[in-house]
Amino acid sequence: MLKQPQGVKLLTNISVVRLVKGEKKFEIACYPNTVAAWRQGVFVISIIYNKGNKDLKE
Repeated sequence: MLKQPQGVKLLTNISVVRLVKGEKKFEIACYPNTVAAWRQGVFVISIIYNKGNKDLKE
């Protein structure tokens, strides 16, 4: 009998975003709605806002 891994969760509804900056290549796995928000600039503002709140709490 073939033994299958038990603790592996398959990721569904995941998009892979590829970005090339200079000579470096990046690949990030994330949800499609996050990609759409990032391309519209909403996600970047959200990260800056959350980071600002985190810094104020510390």
